[in-house]
Amino acid sequence: MRIPKVSPLNKIAYGVGSVAFGIKGNGFDYFMLLFYSQVMGVDAYLVGLALLIALLVDAFSDPLIGYFSDNTPSMGASAPIYVCRRDTRRSVLLLHVESPSELKRE
Repeated sequence: MRIPKVSPLNKIAYGVGSVAFGIKGNGFDYFMLLFYSQVMGVDAYLVGLALLIALLVDAFSDPLIGYFSDNTPSMGASAPIYVCRRDTRRSVLLLHVESPSELKRE
């Protein structure tokens, strides 16, 4: 069985569709860098280091999550791996927004 080639127009369409995710991701990273360095007073290199660590963890965890999701038998919408991932993202989002008590201004 021969697999048909993907047309250049289809390739461009898929690429344009992912531009929004890139803009959102970069915008979030720049906002976090400015927020923590200007508003919270954290050194910019520490904020950059935290973003680097987050990107490295994401680079390794995404393929693992993909592997597990592809090889886990379907259990409906409440598969434990997806529930765990959802709760982890919510927890990390709360940690991003909440500032340490030492940095809070009275």
